[in-house]
Amino acid sequence: MADTKVTGLTADTSPSLTDVIATVKDPGGSPLNRKVELTNLQKALGCDMLAKLVNTEVSVTEAGTATIGKQHICSGTTYTETLPTVSGNAGKFISFRMSNALTGIVTIAANGSEKIWTPRGEVASRKYVAGEMCVLYCDGTQWHLVLETMQSIIFSAYQTNVQVIPTGTDTKVAIDTEWYDSHETFDSTTNYRLTPTAPGVYNVTGACSISNLDAAKGFEVGILKNGSDWRLLVSTKLGAVGNPVASGSLEFSMNGTTDYLELYVFHANGTARNTQVAVEYRPRFQGYRVCREES
Repeated sequence: MADTKVTGLTADTSPSLTDVIATVKDPGGSPLNRKVELTNLQKALGCDMLAKLVNTEVSVTEAGTATIGKQHICSGTTYTETLPTVSGNAGKFISFRMSNALTGIVTIAANGSEKIWTPRGEVASRKYVAGEMCVLYCDGTQWHLVLETMQSIIFSAYQTNVQVIPTGTDTKVAIDTEWYDSHETFDSTTNYRLTPTAPGVYNVTGACSISNLDAAKGFEVGILKNGSDWRLLVSTKLGAVGNPVASGSLEFSMNGTTDYLELYVFHANGTARNTQVAVEYRPRFQGYRVCREES
């Protein structure tokens, strides 16, 4: 074979793993010419799904279009990162890691009218907060969510101080003691409310007891969203039971920024009544994040 400049060789755009390349073994010592099959070169480079990244992560701090085939680390505040168009990217992956320094919500959005396929069907976008990540695969028609992590937000609190509840008035229950609060989302000192810091659907349970409620008097427990959206947990008129306890659970879609929930109680006894704070009666407010918000 005649000598040819490397730059003059014909480019191989679809090499096989059994193809070989020329190498020099121990170039700094006793150099020897060797050949290496691409499959062995792949092993030597650690090019498997669990290997460390070959490419440096792409730093993202504001809205833009992501780079195909790269992992992105997102920091900054709140913005939207758009996926590359699916055209011409079949068989390729892209991933996003939310830095612990992220202080807002990052929306990963499909390009234009394209969609992301998730276990819940086709969506236009997914929202993520600090500590979460996702991996997506392109089939040339749409993106597929392959893997993602989700912050598990959970809280549980109760009342320890007796509260006077006027008759005929919806009254916020002062839930003043926390059992646990994984992400500091519940205020047990001032507003007695849950304000989640991650968007998603939350399952929330509320319970309250009133002392010495007279027979056949109305008794309601509910949750108020954003100070105006009333959701009833239970409404009843009871016989002479003394200290009735009412409880229930509901699911709420929360935006992870301004949405909040509060526990309320109502009775129509005719005169004020107190909450019961003994262990078997005490008012409780608790919940957890079920799934992330999507659109």
